[in-house]
Amino acid sequence: MNRKEARRIKEILEEELAANGEFDEGRCLKRIFEEFPKARPDEVRRVSEAVQQEIQLESAQEQAESDSRKYIDEHVQDARDMSGEKDMGTGRALRFLARRGHPDAAAYVDELNDPENRRIRDELGAAAEAHPNWRVESPGVILGNPDTTENTPEKLLNWYRRKRAQE
Repeated sequence: MNRKEARRIKEILEEELAANGEFDEGRCLKRIFEEFPKARPDEVRRVSEAVQQEIQLESAQEQAESDSRKYIDEHVQDARDMSGEKDMGTGRALRFLARRGHPDAAAYVDELNDPENRRIRDELGAAAEAHPNWRVESPGVILGNPDTTENTPEKLLNWYRRKRAQE
């Protein structure tokens, strides 16, 4: 099975997950064999299982990132309440908590100050400004159209890097 076929199998599985919230193995295999009737069953199962694991890992990572954002938001609100500054920004709030010995906040501040993370944030901002379906809402906050092909920050960065390489 080549990369294009494996990619298409991933699309089928993602469509199944989006439509039904889970993988129905029988329904997925039926769709795959309808599209690739000459495919060997063992090969399709191998690719299908690998893709399902990849999708589940991506989903778990997205959930962890969402949980992390909620956790940060709660701490930022705590800092705003403690300081009395209701419009305190996220970075400032985390530094406020870090100065008071909050270990998670200190770790987030270290991550925010990491030179590689700063470079990527700057590049993402430039990419959002250059892309017709993305925009910079405020410093550090970019918004994109989920219907565009570059619908994740990673895809946006890849698009931007390809565009810059062509210039």
